[in-house]
Amino acid sequence: MHAGRVEGELNAPEIIIDGDVEGTCCAATLDILEHGELRGVSRCGSMSIKRGGLFFGQSEQIENKATLASERVVPIKDTNNDKSKDKATVKTSA
Repeated sequence: MHAGRVEGELNAPEIIIDGDVEGTCCAATLDILEHGELRGVSRCGSMSIKRGGLFFGQSEQIENKATLASERVVPIKDTNNDKSKDKATVKTSA
């Protein structure tokens, strides 16, 4: 049965819609299935719509958390064997 209806803001790592949603969906991945309908705003890293699914509204792409997890902060140590606090940090890709 595909008669579910949600109004409001949905926040989850993964959202799968197979009913009616009116509002905002924030997720890393958003899937709208054959009987799904989203009316509103989609904020996601990736989105798919199966044949028969409907999307009416605005779509905003966000970075996937997996991409953000690949970045890390590496401390820069003092080369004079100074035991004091780190001097700075540099953001690098893993």
